[in-house]
Formats: sequence, structure tokens, C-alpha cells
Amino acid sequence: MYLEHFHMNCAPFGDSVNPECFFSENRMEQVRQSIILDVLAGKPLLKLVGKAGYGKTQLITVIGEQLSEQCQVVTVSRPTGSFEELSLQIIHSLASEEECQEALCPVKEQWCRLIVQLRNGGAHLVLIIDEAEKMFAATLERLLRLVTEEAGNAHLTLLLVGRPELDERLAQMAAMGTAVRFDASYQLEPFSESDTRQYIRHRCTVAGM
Repeated sequence: MYLEHFHMNCAPFGDSVNPECFFSENRMEQVRQSIILDVLAGKPLLKLVGKAGYGKTQLITVIGEQLSEQCQVVTVSRPTGSFEELSLQIIHSLASEEECQEALCPVKEQWCRLIVQLRNGGAHLVLIIDEAEKMFAATLERLLRLVTEEAGNAHLTLLLVGRPELDERLAQMAAMGTAVRFDASYQLEPFSESDTRQYIRHRCTVAGM
């Protein structure tokens, strides 16, 4: 009934991610533009951290759609499996059905083959890992090592996205001797009172009010 009263075509808020509802508030827009520029510049290791509800998933959805025009983008959400499982998921999302059936060699060899194909084709692979704080420590460590080893080729970018627990996990890795230097790190902050008013108005407008 409230949709009809406010002349809305749909509910202004929901759990699903809709890129059309992206709110380009100043800080959010700056982060979006900076990450896209970092990827296009060939930076291999990027990180985006923010608390739950800060808009991380919607932001990376918009970024992924824009980068897909120039790069091969693979987004993985809730990566809770082993490194082998994660790798196969990424590789299979890029390979044809025939290549997947033929991919009986070890994961490391498949990664090497993929990197060579990217290098020869001049393509840039962007891996976006959402909720990266949920990764097994061993999986995260091996993935970071893989990207670091290929950093000089400038054909692979890893964007880790997660809650503040991701920074805690990385700090624990550093304390155990596996320190990683990110080329750029971004922190999403909560909206101000003014931003919140604009955000609510924006969502209602998109919904048709």
C-alpha cells in the first residue's frame, strides 16, 4: 500500500544488489574511480575494507561491470573452500567447456597456462574476492603468493573485499612471517547525516517516487 501512496514502482530498499541504485556519494565515487584507475594501471594487489552494510558488494558490482568492458572480471563471493577449489572455480569460469573437460593437469599447471594465455592475448584478469575475511588462512596465503609471483606480468589484479576482520587476518599472517604489501588499500566510512538523507532520497527516486 505504501508503494502506491508514494507512487513507487518497486520497494526502495532490499537485500538484492542493484547497480542502478548505486549512490555516488563523494567518498564512494572517489573509491570507485580510484580502484578502476588502479586496475587499469596494472596494480596487482588491492584491498577494500568496510563494516557490514557500508555498500561494499554494491560498489564492487558496479566496478566489475565497468571493468568488464576492458578486462576479464571474475567475482567470487564467500570463498570458503581450499585453494584448489577456489582456483578451479576461477579457471573454469574463464575456460570453455571443452577446456574444462581437458583440464586434468594439476591446478598450478592450469594457473600457469591461464597466465600465459592472458599474456599472449594482452588480456587483463581481475579477480574480485568478496567476503575475503572468510577465506581459510592457507587459501588466502597461497592466493596472495600466486598474485605476488605474477605481479611483474601486469596481467593479473586481485581485489580483496571484506570486513575489518580481513585486516586482522592479514596482520596475523604478517606476524607469522607472511607480510604482504598492497599497492592500494581503501576503507569505507559510514555515511554522515547529510549523506544518509541524500541516500534515502536517491533510493526513493530510483524506485519511482
